[in-house]
Amino acid sequence: MTSPNASIKAGSDVAGAIHGALATWSAAANINFLEVPSNLQSISSASHGDGVNLITVAATNENLAMFSDESSPARTRVFYDTDSGEISEADIVINPFPYSLDGAPLEFSTDGSPGTYDLQSTLTHELGHLLGLNHSSVIGATMNATQALNGTFGLPAISERTLSESDRAAVKSVYGPRNDTGSIDGRILNNQQGNLLPAARAHVWIEDVVSGRVMASGVTSPNGQFNIGGIVPGIYRVLTENLAAGVSEDESLNLDAEHRSSGQSFRAVEIASGLRVAANKTAAINYILVPP
Repeated sequence: MTSPNASIKAGSDVAGAIHGALATWSAAANINFLEVPSNLQSISSASHGDGVNLITVAATNENLAMFSDESSPARTRVFYDTDSGEISEADIVINPFPYSLDGAPLEFSTDGSPGTYDLQSTLTHELGHLLGLNHSSVIGATMNATQALNGTFGLPAISERTLSESDRAAVKSVYGPRNDTGSIDGRILNNQQGNLLPAARAHVWIEDVVSGRVMASGVTSPNGQFNIGGIVPGIYRVLTENLAAGVSEDESLNLDAEHRSSGQSFRAVEIASGLRVAANKTAAINYILVPP
């Protein structure tokens, strides 16, 4: 990352972008990052890790393979224990040759130049994956699956440098002290012609009843269960909507509204209007969806 690269605009503050992204997550979850230089350029192969958590933009074969079928600005490969979930290594590769949907080459920058990706926003998003977070379907969240270019609506696209409430709740549910937060646990079933089936891949989110701000979110498992942690104590509305069935999480979160519908789809539904979440406690919600 410290060497000149064609995909990063000349004069960009690369070190500042990295340090800013690290500081953002460190402050949110009381995580201490240790930064050391490395001569490695390629991320670890998918078969095994090398023990180094690398951030790179080098155009090596292993790095380029991460973008063989897409034009995303960056990708993160995480190695973890399938039994405990403990992460042993995570590598971030910034796309050495980013391009737009119409095939035009793009750049990263740190000064908000129109038509470029904001490098710090990209790194902040990928560091969330490095910490084990999935994509969020909350619009405006740093962990949302999409990243806008600078100049969209005439504005710099730097909002992802700063975590949303849902991002902070997600990371707090995994790291750091939890004695000041609560959680919600439950299951959603779908009533289809009298048969109660799990509402798998349903997006569940909570909104502050006063401000309407989205404070945390999650996705139901194949058996319809969900758990949302890291929630600041308060009173919330709880809502759910359908995500595309039969596709992976990353794919479903990238689909537009028209393509999210399926044979098991349902409208966005409020499943609780005044749920109280207290510190160090889990609030329970079980809900059965019925056809509109």
